[in-house]
Amino acid sequence: LEIGTGSGCIPITLQLLYPKANVYATDISEDALHVARANAREWKAVVNFIRHDILTEEIPFTSLDLIGSNPPYIAPAEEHTLADNVRKHEPHLALFAVGEDPLIFYLNIARKAKKALRPAGYVVVEINERFGEETAEIFRHEGYSDIRIVRDVSGKQRIVTATWKPS
Repeated sequence: LEIGTGSGCIPITLQLLYPKANVYATDISEDALHVARANAREWKAVVNFIRHDILTEEIPFTSLDLIGSNPPYIAPAEEHTLADNVRKHEPHLALFAVGEDPLIFYLNIARKAKKALRPAGYVVVEINERFGEETAEIFRHEGYSDIRIVRDVSGKQRIVTATWKPS
């Protein structure tokens, strides 16, 4: 499952690489889902796209092996730090966290993914490089294990991975 799929490139690629896998993707934006569905048709990828708001709804799937997300994680006060091409061409809904809490999506993903993952399932999220430790702590506090912060090619904290191992 990818939460906040946007154009659908990640679940489409996964389904093409693993054709026997059941691949799901969600987004709050009907416009994004329209684009994602068109992309899946073009690539002949079988992905189940649904409209879903991770902030207000439970994840509608169970026994998942993997949940991934690149949620909005930029605080509105950080807009001036974005490159012009990002600020001008990316939907603000996909960039900016709700309110002033850039970690709100991670908290909701961590809490809700526990019910959707199979035991030993993984969560992989892209993060705001300024909040690697704080994001990892959310998953730690929610009972995940094997939590790692992964750096990108520039050495910036970019991804948090965590494993759900219910006790």
